[in-house]
Amino acid sequence: MISIKEIAKLANVAQSTVSKALNDKPDVSPVTKRKIIEIAKQYDFVPNAFGKGLKSRTTENIGIIFCREAQPLSGNPFYSRVLEGIEAELVINNYNLVLQLIPDSQQNILPKMVRQRQVDGLILAGSFREQFIQSISSNDINVVLVDPKITINSCSQVLIDNEHGGFIATQYLIQLIRTGGLENGYEHVNSLLISEKRPTAIFAANDINAIHGYKAILDNNLKIPDDISVIGFDDIDLAKYSTPSLTTVRVYKEELGSIAVRMLLKIINRDINVPITTIVPIKLIERNSVNALGNGKNENQ
Repeated sequence: MISIKEIAKLANVAQSTVSKALNDKPDVSPVTKRKIIEIAKQYDFVPNAFGKGLKSRTTENIGIIFCREAQPLSGNPFYSRVLEGIEAELVINNYNLVLQLIPDSQQNILPKMVRQRQVDGLILAGSFREQFIQSISSNDINVVLVDPKITINSCSQVLIDNEHGGFIATQYLIQLIRTGGLENGYEHVNSLLISEKRPTAIFAANDINAIHGYKAILDNNLKIPDDISVIGFDDIDLAKYSTPSLTTVRVYKEELGSIAVRMLLKIINRDINVPITTIVPIKLIERNSVNALGNGKNENQ
């Protein structure tokens, strides 16, 4: 990105004149001001990108980037709650939130907020390509990853304890004859049900897939949990109100966002100088979708 010194050289004026023009001060002639602004636009320089001032190079803005999926963020019961945690923590710390959704097809383009230094740091939530993450990090901007699907050792990150969550869910189902894991909803459950060795229990990668799987089970004239047990992962609000209520592994989604903000602010303030990883614990929530033996069900959790 072009500097004030370089703009001054191109405009053949003093650096102080450039600063005044970019901040719309009255003691710069309209012709000179127009010339400076045109140069700044040509080279992607944004005068207000530093918020409080060009000298401090701080914005008091934190950028949040989600990978755009088929459904809007407001309709995503997992990441919308992560965003709530991020927003609440930013309010406590007097920072502004700059939100951007990036489709997978645009991960070869550096985000505008990075190119124009509009934020002091970034939180990337969800599935991003390694090349995209590295391109942002190489621009000398502080980054924290939330629930990344790939391992990036060069960045600080906040992870779900997926390994332990999968273990306790499988352990909970181990008393059953056969289990099947899946990452997609209706179609994958249906394919399991029509297979030669139909499972007696299914552990879904997330609650949405589990609830979509409910329909496949019902469409095959089977009952939950009498004929087949289902366990999910995330504990979204819908899990409690599905029929039957879904046994699942609870992920503390707001805490993921809150921890990410606190971690990023420590990096910005140089309290953290090396990449760190925080793993957020999970909890098994027993409801009515698993035909487990000797385990009480708590419908109110």
